[in-house]
Amino acid sequence: MINVVIIGVGEVVEQVPTELDQASSPLDLMEQAARKAIKDTGLEETGNFIDTIATVRTFSESGVQLRSPFGDPENLPRSICKRVGISPEHAVYSASGGQVPQQLINEFATMICNGERESVLLVGGEALANQKALKKAKVKADWTDDADGPCERRHPEITNMFDIANLQNEFTHIPSAYTIMEHARRKRLGLSREAYAKSCGELFEKFASVAAKHSNAMFSETQTATQISSLSDTNNPVTDAYPRAMTAKDGVNQAAAVILMSEDKARAIGIDDSRWIYVLSGSDTEDLSQLYREDLSHSIAMRTAYTGALKAASLSADDISCFDIYSCFPIAVFSACDALGISVDDPRGLTLTGGMPFFGGPGNNYAMHSIVNTVKRLRKDGRGYGLVGANGGFITKHCVGIYGTEPATGGWQHADKSALQTFVNEQNQPRVANFADGRATIEGYAVEFGRKGPKRAYIIGRLEDDRRFMGVTDRGDMETVQALLDSDPLDRPVYVTSKGPGNRFTFDHEKTRALTPPIVNSLEDTFEHCLVSRNGHVLEVTINRPEARNSLTPEANFELEQIFNLYQKDRTLWAAILTGAGTKSFSAGNDLKYMGTGKPIWFPETGFAGLTHRKKRQKPVIAAVNGFAFGGGLEIALACDVIVADENAAFALPEVKTGLIAAAGGIFRLPKILPPHIAKDMILTGRTMEVDEALHFGMVNYKADAGKALEKAREIADRICAASPTAVAASLETMNEGAHILDPAEALDQPTKALQKIAASEDLQIGLMAFLMKQKPKWKNR
Repeated sequence: MINVVIIGVGEVVEQVPTELDQASSPLDLMEQAARKAIKDTGLEETGNFIDTIATVRTFSESGVQLRSPFGDPENLPRSICKRVGISPEHAVYSASGGQVPQQLINEFATMICNGERESVLLVGGEALANQKALKKAKVKADWTDDADGPCERRHPEITNMFDIANLQNEFTHIPSAYTIMEHARRKRLGLSREAYAKSCGELFEKFASVAAKHSNAMFSETQTATQISSLSDTNNPVTDAYPRAMTAKDGVNQAAAVILMSEDKARAIGIDDSRWIYVLSGSDTEDLSQLYREDLSHSIAMRTAYTGALKAASLSADDISCFDIYSCFPIAVFSACDALGISVDDPRGLTLTGGMPFFGGPGNNYAMHSIVNTVKRLRKDGRGYGLVGANGGFITKHCVGIYGTEPATGGWQHADKSALQTFVNEQNQPRVANFADGRATIEGYAVEFGRKGPKRAYIIGRLEDDRRFMGVTDRGDMETVQALLDSDPLDRPVYVTSKGPGNRFTFDHEKTRALTPPIVNSLEDTFEHCLVSRNGHVLEVTINRPEARNSLTPEANFELEQIFNLYQKDRTLWAAILTGAGTKSFSAGNDLKYMGTGKPIWFPETGFAGLTHRKKRQKPVIAAVNGFAFGGGLEIALACDVIVADENAAFALPEVKTGLIAAAGGIFRLPKILPPHIAKDMILTGRTMEVDEALHFGMVNYKADAGKALEKAREIADRICAASPTAVAASLETMNEGAHILDPAEALDQPTKALQKIAASEDLQIGLMAFLMKQKPKWKNR
């Protein structure tokens, strides 16, 4: 049995100084917090025994859009060590997320018990208030630093907060994601908007009063429930549910540090045991993304994390003497109370700091302050248990820690993460529609506000078939946004279309229909991005954007989707050829210049060129590759049934060179066509494959002379049209149905309607009769 103890804690706050050249950087603040933690152990030599430093990732290094204008240390953990004068063997620079400080406690407590570590310094901090003041005053600063030494740099993981539905609907506004959950909870409780806002104000009034008395709070003004929940010149709305007073404030200068050690090591080096606080248990869980949760109003993963940590410590919520609950928004606290089975008015209180809207929310490091203050409270009381609850994402990632003044019978206990996660994953997941069309009802909603007022609205709703979806208002549609504000829209019907940027909704069917881009009704129409012609039973489609290397914008992809929809429906068309205008490029895939314009990026349900994500296609498409097919261009070609390439053609998936992946099918299709290691080489290096190599490995069916790919494709199309179009369609259908089955014999046992269609087709009779009469069949395609 091994016990793990916290032997030292440190916490600092800095109000923005009058003399801005004295403003601290994040590194400065973390140095101060680390020194305080070492001093707090009561032993000056403690730093000599630290074998590991783990630093919580700063906001500046959590995402490109958050970068500090003053730079960052190259190796932050080692820079702290250099400043403090310690030389630990190991250094870690953490991932991002509000759960990280407690997650690190859980991780290193386990490593200490396993004998892999003995003493760990955890530290984090932010100087965003100073950064803002310096930038506003146009004062230059240099926050960079060089330090040597090995460091494990973990991936920021901030993008894990957003799944494809968020990106598709331009829904990356964090307060709005929490607001949707607030309204879902309000609906479950049957409260009006006014009553719910009042409850949020009353909850956070208690938090504000704690922060007002805290010496390390960034904001110390006492606020009443009414002041917190009511709009004013200084309390402007962030969303329809959140005035600024209800949201986490990351514009702070704060840092905190904790020193973790084995009990035996602490005793051996002479740390006063009156300073020890035992780390009793911890738990870690991760919830599903919002769309897939059983209930939008709470988190099963949060409840599982709390119950898991308490059970591991052989305690119940009644045994806890003090709490510090992660409090970025009211719903995070309400959900934690539900998970713990305690009242929001619990006399023990829910915060030791005053919470993120009042004490301050120093980026990913707030929970370190929770731990510091839990240690201080337990030391002051001399007995009892403390609970720290931390979360990241949209109440997604949860880490809980239980602390005590006395050791646990069995030593440190880390709740079985695998078992807890299995339980979370087994929640009843709703069916989800990434592309939503038709009538629906609102399950949760949020209106995002900007400086000038309401900006945009988001919903999570249910279609009439009960599939859940995420939706967004059209840019500039303030009428729908205002309608959400004028009356409570929960359970109110809306109409949604996926034809365009995101699943856009309104309250009027005709208005939603008007949002849909023009639908192509005939292949004889004039097209903006393509040239279309018929050649007997063959449809020829040319991407006509040579000035942009035939790259595709959202509008071009949508146009191609409409063209191939009509192709599928037209019984007189039996084969199609897709090529690019000019001789230099088949297609360069996504139009990167368009992406830089700020216009919404979206794809039709059928993907690039209306082909890469098209399901159950029953008519053949031939790619006539003239020049290069790079990125999405190659993915389009791979989605076709036959590839003809001229001698100047070249193929590549260069996405990895720009930090992307070939997510439109290239990653999946290429290894099925090429030998796996050849495919991996192309995908992982982004290298170019010339036509002869592509022909050798079977990715290209036919090679043509320069500029002759289209002519060769026409030959292949004529051969296809010489066969029964009914049989061709049935062959494609059967291949698609059995594509996932490795054993041909097993595939043959699968039921298919294709053979029934063939058996009942007129084309079968025509083919048999022509064979007997030794004549050329005249197919009817029926």
